Amino acid sequence: MKIKLRLPWESQGSLVLLGATKGTAKFGFKVAKALKAIRAELDTAEKQRKELVERLGGKVNEKTAMYEFDPPENKDKATAEFAELLEEEIEIPGELIQVPVDLNGLSANDMIALEWLLKE
Repeated sequence: MKIKLRLPWESQGSLVLLGATKGTAKFGFKVAKALKAIRAELDTAEKQRKELVERLGGKVNEKTAMYEFDPPENKDKATAEFAELLEEEIEIPGELIQVPVDLNGLSANDMIALEWLLKE
């Protein structure tokens, strides 16, 4: 299935919870297979993000834990370039994963965040 990189990037917390959720062996296998592919894509995106920030002069402010750029206008360039990266399509193996009726561990908000990966 093809999705925008933005979807898993913005739902990383919910993906962690999904990976820790107990379910049937079949459900666990499908989740593990999808998460393995998603993690590889997210790792690549994180590497590109770090290289982008470094290239544009970004440094972490120790007090705020936020990036500061020199020159400051490079912050907008970094934001725009990374937003463009997040619109890239990635391929995740398989189809939407059927959620077991008795699944515990995911909130309604997590289910909404993962609607691109899960189906009822």
